[in-house]
Amino acid sequence: MNLNQKYQELAAAHKANLAALGVKLPRFTGKLGCSLAILYANFGAFVHIDAIKTQLEETGHTLTGTDPVQVRHLSTQKGWWIEKEGKYKHKLVSVQQCLPGFIAQKRASKLNVENWTKMKQEYGYACVNCGSKEGDPLRWDQTKTTVLQQGHMDPRKDLTYDNCIPQCAFCNQQYKSKAVFNKRGFVIEFCKSGF
Repeated sequence: MNLNQKYQELAAAHKANLAALGVKLPRFTGKLGCSLAILYANFGAFVHIDAIKTQLEETGHTLTGTDPVQVRHLSTQKGWWIEKEGKYKHKLVSVQQCLPGFIAQKRASKLNVENWTKMKQEYGYACVNCGSKEGDPLRWDQTKTTVLQQGHMDPRKDLTYDNCIPQCAFCNQQYKSKAVFNKRGFVIEFCKSGF
């Protein structure tokens, strides 16, 4: 399989259909761009993350860490319509439509330092979902230090002070764009397939 050729086909489809929707096309030289080419080469079929890793290593990429590829970012942050089966299989669904509910600019907005600090103070420097305190060991993985992230209360809307809650990296990743929260961190709406 010629991944470079597949990437060029994908780039043409992106330009024709997805660029105007704000979907980002990662460079082929990076892990995400190459992973996207692998998914496109297997269009419509689920591909196990281990198969993606093997092909990435065969193309010369060095993989380190517990989640060295982070294929999920192609959909949640870049806008590609990718579905998951279980925890480890991914499938590219469309090169004509973006991920349903994808808002191109929502990931670009962040609270400024002053507002983010104020919000963390209001929540006692703790994750609204699991209670892990910033700087302390993470509740779900004691080998890691808690780092708070700006989580969306409603992932369909821009990140603003009124649409933000502090979440640890673990909780933010677990919920992705599937849950709408209230200010206390309770799920008030849930969508299994994501927004």
